[in-house]
Amino acid sequence: LQAGKWSDYLEFDGRLLKTVHGPRWRLIIIGAGQLSRYLAQMAQALDYHVTVCDPREEYAAEWTLDSVPLDKGYPDYVVLAMKPDAHTALVAVTHDLASHVARLGKAGTVDNVV
Repeated sequence: LQAGKWSDYLEFDGRLLKTVHGPRWRLIIIGAGQLSRYLAQMAQALDYHVTVCDPREEYAAEWTLDSVPLDKGYPDYVVLAMKPDAHTALVAVTHDLASHVARLGKAGTVDNVV
């Protein structure tokens, strides 16, 4: 048993089977609307560790998925604090985060910001 690396993959050489278990994939969803609920449930079914981020009180009050934590901080700060890596996906399901995503991209924290 040893620590896994991002480049590890399932291998079998006829004698030895090497499997990789972890690290667990993470999904950060920005926006706590209805679509985010469905996305979070689908991601959990695929064994992602899901976190939803939305600073708007009206959305936080309606968040009903107890199994998915809702962080009420601003997206750029929440994402930076979570230290995204190659096993982290970031999905924005909101219309008002342009400045937050721009700051993440400029900070070099998130690759391929669209």
